[in-house]
Amino acid sequence: MVDGLEATEDYDGTITVHVLRDKVEREKIRCNSYEEAVATVKTEQDGETTLKIEDRDGDIVFSSVNSYIEDWEKAWKNEKRSLSVNVENHECPYDHLSCVADDLCGQCKMDKARNQHET
Repeated sequence: MVDGLEATEDYDGTITVHVLRDKVEREKIRCNSYEEAVATVKTEQDGETTLKIEDRDGDIVFSSVNSYIEDWEKAWKNEKRSLSVNVENHECPYDHLSCVADDLCGQCKMDKARNQHET
């Protein structure tokens, strides 16, 4: 991790990875951190298994049905980083999940360059 950007949250082991297989009983794996939960999802994914990450409030924050764990992990790291750094607010007009003010998607980078060139 980059100096000065340490984790902004501590977790008490209540993050749960749900492993949902067709022919096998459902499994719940308790994790001590989101890093551990992401690693568990990456280990358990096989293309036929549905995996979900449940936060300590009981909300499902990731589902392999809707997205890839690598995309979710990048967005989560960006969000965690933005909590520890003052960065201008940015809402991607193209609805890219991981597009944030300090790490724009390709389309937003092109828009920004075009706008700077026009002024």
